[in-house]
Amino acid sequence: MSSATPPTAAPATSLGARLRANLAGILVLVIVVGGGIAFLSGGASAADYNCSSYLTVTDTPVGVQTPVADLGRTHVAKGSSITYAYCPPASGNHWPVPQAPLAGRLYGLTDAVVPGGYIHNLEHGYIVILYQGDDAGAADRVAALQTWYATAPVSPYCKLPTSTGLMIARADKLPAPVVALAWDVEYPLATVDTAALDNFIATHGDRGPEPMCNAAAAAAGQSISPDMTSASPTP
Repeated sequence: MSSATPPTAAPATSLGARLRANLAGILVLVIVVGGGIAFLSGGASAADYNCSSYLTVTDTPVGVQTPVADLGRTHVAKGSSITYAYCPPASGNHWPVPQAPLAGRLYGLTDAVVPGGYIHNLEHGYIVILYQGDDAGAADRVAALQTWYATAPVSPYCKLPTSTGLMIARADKLPAPVVALAWDVEYPLATVDTAALDNFIATHGDRGPEPMCNAAAAAAGQSISPDMTSASPTP
């Protein structure tokens, strides 16, 4: 018979301790998964698109509303890899409903917004404002845009409020600190020039290739005047 002392058993873990450990694990999982969902709802990662070139002030001069090449408007699945001939694109492949158009609002510096989402906004005739977000003036730029957004004009033909027909988002490597986009038109600005932005909306709003006045108004709970048709006016 062996005289060796048997190993001491580990103390039993109480039921309460086990439950607390399980709950902690579930909480971590919820935070991780929830964070992923929140990130994806705002757009996607930059890896979802590539740019063959970036527009410069030579291509789109500051203060000039410049027509740019049409890149088509094919709908592709969210998560597809898209390559744009130039960036920021004002047309091109983009996500279908319900992944886009994106909600009209001001997206902050940490929100993930990519062309695959916002190009669908342009297709419907909405205006998109992009701002440079990786320089020393970014925070002040966002604050100025937020102030302007609160009083920005409704769209010229559909009469849709900013919450439906206007979105603002960060995009780096821009030809200027602020770039207003309509379908196939880019308007670089050196500052948050509110009068220039108002004029751009009046000139180019509701002029996308896909007529959406009635549909967009209905989705927003708005009504439009009887003389409005579902067709966007031609430039």
